[in-house]
Amino acid sequence: MNAWRTGLGRGALALLLATALPAAQADGGDGDSLRIMGAIDARSADRIIAFVDGGGRRIVIDSEGGDAEAGMRIAERLAGAEVEVVVNRYCFSSCANYVFVPARSKALNEGAVLGFHGGIPDTRHIRLENLAPETRGLFEMMSRNYERQAALFGPLGVDTALFGGAGKLAARVSPTPVYSLDCAGKLRTFAVEKAAKRALADCMQRRRKFEFTIGNGLDTTVYFPSRETLERYGVRGIGAYPYPADQRAMRALAAGMGFKLELVGDVE
Repeated sequence: MNAWRTGLGRGALALLLATALPAAQADGGDGDSLRIMGAIDARSADRIIAFVDGGGRRIVIDSEGGDAEAGMRIAERLAGAEVEVVVNRYCFSSCANYVFVPARSKALNEGAVLGFHGGIPDTRHIRLENLAPETRGLFEMMSRNYERQAALFGPLGVDTALFGGAGKLAARVSPTPVYSLDCAGKLRTFAVEKAAKRALADCMQRRRKFEFTIGNGLDTTVYFPSRETLERYGVRGIGAYPYPADQRAMRALAAGMGFKLELVGDVE
């Protein structure tokens, strides 16, 4: 089954089958707390859901993002649970969207970063009747995932425009996207959309494992919103939320992460 994956270094739009990010590791902690480190995937979703169902109360996480469908499984369980989510150092993309935002109680440790990088796009406006069956199936799956996301966050009062950077990343998107397709381990890049979609349809028709990415120039950039912005987009239950005072502090925070990262925030 194909799944959406969003994560740092992946671009805003990624549809893939193969696992590309490191698998999450879990530390059971003291029984009431769970430590998660790594990608959001089926395994980490299973661990988190089992922990919540077992009465766990606190999740401490470091994650670069991952599978949006696994993330939504986590979100659907967290939204109704009395569980606190604490970001130890970083929580990007699917982690921010589907673990931090829906938690009833959430917080950042000192020096931690919450980073939004993209969400599931709304493709329902695309006319499907003239598409090849394989491509039509791709866009139908996108629409189903978007509707699932809307059904999840609508009742919570969260505006999912936040996931794409609340408009703060738009000016940084490359005007010339690069299309990448890994079909059964063979990676190809395309500058022309039609050629990329033709290759993708051929790969899907042959029932090969694939990863399809539309690079938008944001591979190492995330939006780190202020508490005020989060609340304006409907995010509630925010506890400790240390935030850089200015651009200099924001740059220093990014430099201290230990990997290439650009932070876009709400500071002058």
